[in-house]
Amino acid sequence: MSPKSLAFSIARRYFAQRKRFHAVQVVSAISSVAVGVVVMAVVAILSIYNGYEEVLLTSVSHLDAPLKVERADKAPFDAQESRIARLRNLPEIAASSRLIEGEGIVRSSSVYAAAHLLGLEPAYSRSLALDSLMLEGSLSALPCEYTLGGDLYQTLFSFGQTSSFMRTVSLYVPKRRGYINPLLPQTAFRTTQGKAPSVLSAKEEKYDRTLFLSVEELGSLLDLPKGYVHALALFPVEGVSPKTLKESLQKELGTEWRVLDRRDQQPHLLKLVAIEKWMTFFILFFVLLLAAFNVICSSSMLIIEKRHDVEIYAALGARPQLIRSIFLWQGLLVTLVGALGGFLLGMLLVWLQAQFGWLTFGEGVYRQPYPVAVRWLDLLALAATITLVGYLSAFYPVRRLLRSPQPH
Repeated sequence: MSPKSLAFSIARRYFAQRKRFHAVQVVSAISSVAVGVVVMAVVAILSIYNGYEEVLLTSVSHLDAPLKVERADKAPFDAQESRIARLRNLPEIAASSRLIEGEGIVRSSSVYAAAHLLGLEPAYSRSLALDSLMLEGSLSALPCEYTLGGDLYQTLFSFGQTSSFMRTVSLYVPKRRGYINPLLPQTAFRTTQGKAPSVLSAKEEKYDRTLFLSVEELGSLLDLPKGYVHALALFPVEGVSPKTLKESLQKELGTEWRVLDRRDQQPHLLKLVAIEKWMTFFILFFVLLLAAFNVICSSSMLIIEKRHDVEIYAALGARPQLIRSIFLWQGLLVTLVGALGGFLLGMLLVWLQAQFGWLTFGEGVYRQPYPVAVRWLDLLALAATITLVGYLSAFYPVRRLLRSPQPH
């Protein structure tokens, strides 16, 4: 038997001995249970955060295209460029739309409001099921015909006319080029005017503060070169995986371009959820450190109790490294056995929640189960953390109490 196998075998006997149940075994059992409870909580809480992320993405990405192609530096580009034009004719693409984005001022008869401007093509609105989001009319991409986001509509027309056929707005966008007369401030803007018969409520701040118009009109308003756009929206054929298509397009286009799926188009939301998630993880990490002190205590008590065994091993010719390995393994077993039990219980709780939805939030008709989702990268990070904490909590008492055992 190799020294490593021998050390593990003896450590396992120390950990699982049943003939005598002394204080050392009690403390070891408490240590394992404490580690297990923390690990179970971490697995469950990380899964809930993952579930929330999926729910939030689903609720805010109604107006995001499945795939969006843009330059890495976000500069405008010619949509007629051969590589980009070819994307629109791929057999995996059911529809596509050129996109132009900008910022401007929208004015009704007496109210001004800052707005995000989004120029698109009719194919964009046809490819998304937006009927449930429309408060009035339909998402339009016709010249001089605009769609207002819900918040923008409330700002512009809360005290004025609300009849759709009478609703007109003017757009003001800062000039990018040309002469500006300081005595005539209005010359600093390019303007256009049109009707706004449609209103959309996306329940998302970005789109509820947006004015939608045709891509050609916004391109002219922003004084972009003809045919230039900021992005290309792609709608894959039914049955084609956006993730797989994204990877192949990114590989084909190279690093100068970015292919974004719906997750990539919500970076601020993902960062917010990730910050909350990992802050919670670190809080529970400190709780795990507190549980690790129990492991240090149990390992120290075992070493003191087994002093006579240590002397026997040394007298039989065991090297100090072998003796240290025995107690190092024993301390690791206390942590890892508890962690394994906590992991299995945590996964069981997540599965039960996913199947039956026992834990809910909200009241009445708004009551819904907590969403859960397991990600293997989270579990790998948790496993690495547990292994590190377990090793350090076992190594410290071994190093302190077994410096150089010698036979008497």
